[in-house]
Amino acid sequence: MAQATCSFTSTENNVDDPESLSEETLNTLSFDASLSTPMPPVTSLSISEKFTNQPTLEWSLKKMSSFSSGGQKHTRITEAIVYFICKNNQPLSVVEDIGFKYDVVSLNFKNVLKEVDDITITMDIWSEMMTTKSFLGVTVHFIHSTKLCSAALGIFELSQSHTANYINNELMNVLSLWDIPKSKILAIVTDNDATMLKAVGENFGKKNYLRCFAHSINLAAEATIKKVDGLQNLISQVRNIVKFIKRSVNCSDELKQLQEKNGDSFKKLILDVVTRWNSVYYMCERFLELKEVINQILLKHLNAPPILNAQEIENIKEMVNILRILEKVTKEISGQRYGTMSLVISIISCIKDNLNAITPTFRIGIELKKFLTDELALSKHLVFIQSSINIMENSTQDIDYSNDSSDSVSDPSQVDLWGYHKQLAQKSQKRHEITMYLSTPVSTLNTDPLMCWEELKLMYPSIYKLATKYLSGVCTSVPSERLFLCQQYHIKNQKSTKWKIGIKVNFFKQVR
Repeated sequence: MAQATCSFTSTENNVDDPESLSEETLNTLSFDASLSTPMPPVTSLSISEKFTNQPTLEWSLKKMSSFSSGGQKHTRITEAIVYFICKNNQPLSVVEDIGFKYDVVSLNFKNVLKEVDDITITMDIWSEMMTTKSFLGVTVHFIHSTKLCSAALGIFELSQSHTANYINNELMNVLSLWDIPKSKILAIVTDNDATMLKAVGENFGKKNYLRCFAHSINLAAEATIKKVDGLQNLISQVRNIVKFIKRSVNCSDELKQLQEKNGDSFKKLILDVVTRWNSVYYMCERFLELKEVINQILLKHLNAPPILNAQEIENIKEMVNILRILEKVTKEISGQRYGTMSLVISIISCIKDNLNAITPTFRIGIELKKFLTDELALSKHLVFIQSSINIMENSTQDIDYSNDSSDSVSDPSQVDLWGYHKQLAQKSQKRHEITMYLSTPVSTLNTDPLMCWEELKLMYPSIYKLATKYLSGVCTSVPSERLFLCQQYHIKNQKSTKWKIGIKVNFFKQVR
């Protein structure tokens, strides 16, 4: 306990006066303690980092004794914990949570970040309707010791208007809090909100900025549905039927009884939500599963909406078959325990291949497929991702891959007669690496790309550097959005008076 809180007691705070608690103490953020890479111990820090002069033996013994029972710092820690439990109505078991090890864990995590070269940041803004408060969630993703790691840098309450300048300042404060320099930022991923785009683009530039790929895919689907004549009306018919049954207790009971009578497990109807990805697909898919039971219910009620005819049912089926591709893409690309940035180009090709395999027979299905496969329909939201990839590829030309500097001439008075030949040989080696790599068999889907590249490191040293760089990134802002699911649960289970303490003192669940 003493080791876990020694960093906490180093602040000059008056425990009896909660208003004097420092901002650093209140910044109790969480990160994924389940990082697969071991954290360096606190003892690995050199004493010179904390003291200009070597501490005396007497001073060290007194410092150690202050943490023992009855010691000064032991008393201060105990009083601070008691005050926290009483003030926030927390159970006594809260002292067993990982949040109490924050100072030590955060210090270790900062040391890990110092060893990392490429870091991807995801960020998103969420508003809590009951308290009308807004929050900025930030996560970090990187490769450490050949393992892909993800962590939550924190959820921060926003107290001003969400201008681009304000969001940018808050983001820079987060990076400063965790000692993350801009030079290490591989990419910052946000949704397609104009304010977020401006906030990131102006400070970090297009080279280090990516739109959320999953969000772009769903925007493309929404735009395509609007282009197909009659499709929105057909979806509205399904929506009205779902609303009618869900709003009626009798109809809901009949739905359950008919499914039990048929020996099927009970399934509820799903109503689409504008802000939820793939919700139209889920609503229509469940409607098709229960269409026989739904028709029986509608026929019993005079005020029920009209039943869909056979052709309309077939149109819904073809629409669901097409949208199923995008739903699977959204799930695949929203992963967090594996790199997704490197999947973008392959997934776009897979989308087109799967669409080509579908052969709709009715006008709505044919048009829906045509607009989705149309370059304009997809590129409208994905062209930025493609251009960003091109920019990053062009930037790699400035990277020095040379491993042999012994032949270079540092003295301008010396002439390297074979310098031109050495340059040609080096370029030839790079081209040879690419040619050899492209001729190798394609790996299976269950292959761990990081472990694979560790095995190919000696064979393709130049490509290895690029591969591990972009395998560390994610291409969606889903990880930062997942933070708010934990926070929403926390809000529902906490009293409103606790908001006075501030969002930064809460111990959030780990990123998954």
